[in-house]
Amino acid sequence: MKRQRKHRTPKFTRIEKVRVKKVLEPASPWTWKDKLSVWGTLGGVMLLVCIPFFDQYMDLRNIIEDRLKSWRVEYHLSDQQVNEIRKIERDFHRFGRLFSSDLPPTPEEISRHHEEIASHLDPATAKVFLENEDGHDEK
Repeated sequence: MKRQRKHRTPKFTRIEKVRVKKVLEPASPWTWKDKLSVWGTLGGVMLLVCIPFFDQYMDLRNIIEDRLKSWRVEYHLSDQQVNEIRKIERDFHRFGRLFSSDLPPTPEEISRHHEEIASHLDPATAKVFLENEDGHDEK
């Protein structure tokens, strides 16, 4: 007769992992902390990018205003003349166009610019202005 084998049970049973599909929940609305961190980061980056351009803008504005103050005294300009010359200066020096990649003005363009300013002055004052400004450009 044949001997029957005993069915051995393992000492440790292996528990199989059952994979459960995760159901995605709808996204929760942003909390105020989430919004604050995102907007704070964006605001910080914008400040770091914009401050140099704002600084350049303010420097150019101050240079033009200082030049106009000295011309007002030196050439006895009226308010109307100062306003007209301010517009010419801002257009020539690309005021407000900080991202412009224009080349620096040539000597001919500078000379035409001075002549345009002189056209808003009295004839005697215009002659003195052109002599003074042409002398400054050669230095």
